[in-house]
Amino acid sequence: MKRILIADDDPDVHRLLAAALESEDRHIESVYDGLTALQRLEAAPYDLVMTDVNMPGLDGMALLERLHKVRPGVKVVVMTVANTPANIG
Repeated sequence: MKRILIADDDPDVHRLLAAALESEDRHIESVYDGLTALQRLEAAPYDLVMTDVNMPGLDGMALLERLHKVRPGVKVVVMTVANTPANIG
C-alpha cells in the first residue's frame, strides 16, 4: 500500500487532494503544519509527500530541506496558491 502525506494548513486542500488521490492501494494522512509533517516523516516512511509552501511552524521549503535528510528517497510535490515569487515564503 502506498503511503501519502498531505501537509497543508487549509482543510479544503486536504479534502480536495484526498478525494482526488483516494484509492484502495493508497493510505492518505493529513497534517496541518510543517513540524507535524516532519515528526510523521521521522516516525515512518512515505511514498509521497505533498506540501504547501506557506504553513505555520515550519514552512514547506524548510520541510523539503529537512525531509531529504530524514527520508532521502521520498518523492515530494510542493504546492502554493501564491501567484508570484514575491508571495512565496
